[in-house]
Amino acid sequence: MKKLLIVISLIFPVLVSHASTWHYFRGTIGTNLDIRMLLNETDGKLTGGYFYTAHGEEIKLAGSIAGNKYMLDEYDTSGSVSAHLVFTLIGDSANGMWERVRKKKHSLPVALSSVKDILKIDYLHPHPIDFRDDSIVRRSKKSHYDITVRYPQIIFTGDAYASELFNASMKEFAFRQATFYEKDFKSWRRDQEPGDAEADSMMETTISYLDVTDTITNPYAPLISVIFFSNFYYMLSAHPNSYTTTKLFSTGTGKMLSLGDLFKEHSQYILRISDFCKSDLVKQVRVREEDSTDVADTDVGFVQEGAGPKPENFKSFSISPDGITFHFDPYQVAAYVFGDFEVTIPFSKLQDILRTDSGLDEAVKR
Repeated sequence: MKKLLIVISLIFPVLVSHASTWHYFRGTIGTNLDIRMLLNETDGKLTGGYFYTAHGEEIKLAGSIAGNKYMLDEYDTSGSVSAHLVFTLIGDSANGMWERVRKKKHSLPVALSSVKDILKIDYLHPHPIDFRDDSIVRRSKKSHYDITVRYPQIIFTGDAYASELFNASMKEFAFRQATFYEKDFKSWRRDQEPGDAEADSMMETTISYLDVTDTITNPYAPLISVIFFSNFYYMLSAHPNSYTTTKLFSTGTGKMLSLGDLFKEHSQYILRISDFCKSDLVKQVRVREEDSTDVADTDVGFVQEGAGPKPENFKSFSISPDGITFHFDPYQVAAYVFGDFEVTIPFSKLQDILRTDSGLDEAVKR
């Protein structure tokens, strides 16, 4: 019996030391900086992060909890402590202070509410996610431009940290797209010299525009894959143009993933992707050409450069059950007249160099 008690006493601390609890908060820093915060508590230690709903980029936190008092350090992208965050939870409400520790010190009040229905575990396992489309619309009759940027938002029941982080990051992307075009257009308009009657007339009657649409190619946790197609035009230009932006969001980590996050270290994945894409693109270019003689030779050179083994050539990619699709904008691998191109590489062609912990298997095998 004594031996059994000794064994139990040795095992029990190990069991309780691994117990963890999630703490989810919504609230503000300062008077109107809306935030969401998610913390994991294990043995009195806290890890996690928070984000401003206006930006959608998570800021790392670590610290400890004593009773109902939370004491946290905030870390910048270099891994250095940039601020302290201390608050006390009474019931479902918490109040405290955020204090910057570097450069010029600055402090702001913190007011938070505890949220019980985190739903985090749902976002670690494969399941379909419902979305709705929101949009940012800006129009100017005076300056003759029209901006519409559509972006996806997760529909969820209750409050889920991953959902809100995804929604904030999509909204911020849309805002940045609209704002960049608006500022760039106004700058371009100011640079136009008056005096050409035909040009002046066209500027008063032609609408410049930015139109962004979104497509979700993988609407399943733990990886959400989104493509943004941006079509734009500046008055007096020879023709409209377009470009593609892609986002791959991990609902398990709350992070946007790059292409490299899907592949094993030192796997030289760019070389394999480049070789596959170049071979496929040359065939596509030749099919699109009316004759496959001199023009084809020129466009093969486009392909060699635009799909060569450089990471920047493959920054636009999406995932689906069919594989990883790479998106090539006009001018990247062929002349504008041939439009944009896509190449899908089946997972079977990359299986030996894909990471097993990225969530890719779970997201596409359902």
